[in-house]
Amino acid sequence: MKGGFFEKHVIHAISKLTKESQFFYILIFGILIGYIGGMLGITLIIGIFYAGTLIKKATVGEKAYSHTYDVISSITFGIFSPLFFTYMGILLDTRSIFDYTIPFSPQNLFQVTFFMVSLLFAIIGKSSGALIGGLLANMKLKDAAAVSIGLNARGLMGLVILEIGLRTD
Repeated sequence: MKGGFFEKHVIHAISKLTKESQFFYILIFGILIGYIGGMLGITLIIGIFYAGTLIKKATVGEKAYSHTYDVISSITFGIFSPLFFTYMGILLDTRSIFDYTIPFSPQNLFQVTFFMVSLLFAIIGKSSGALIGGLLANMKLKDAAAVSIGLNARGLMGLVILEIGLRTD
């Protein structure tokens, strides 16, 4: 896209702004796309997720992207992620799964076994898929294993969608 609209106008205009203004305009863009997503009926968070896929170095410039990424990453992982996972944990109602009147009933033991086996398969499936993908991309085993462990947490958007579904009851 060398010499295209973004390079000539958008990136040039954004590069002249202060880093705070760059952050503000990129944030407003994300919120606007999220709002449009909400108007289209796909919820605000999915719209913002989509906006995040549109905002990249090629569309806003490397400096603006790096600064915005650093700020949003710090806020997300420092504040919102722990709050979200705490909130999702609070929403978990284990009474629908386990019978607490008879702790070691066959039904409870089955539920615990099913949960542990499902968790094991999820961890092995996601990790091995990422490991194989890393190895196919000619990564060293150590690097592929690191990617495999890091990508094991993927599925956050699934939790967000689940939470939205729980709210719409």
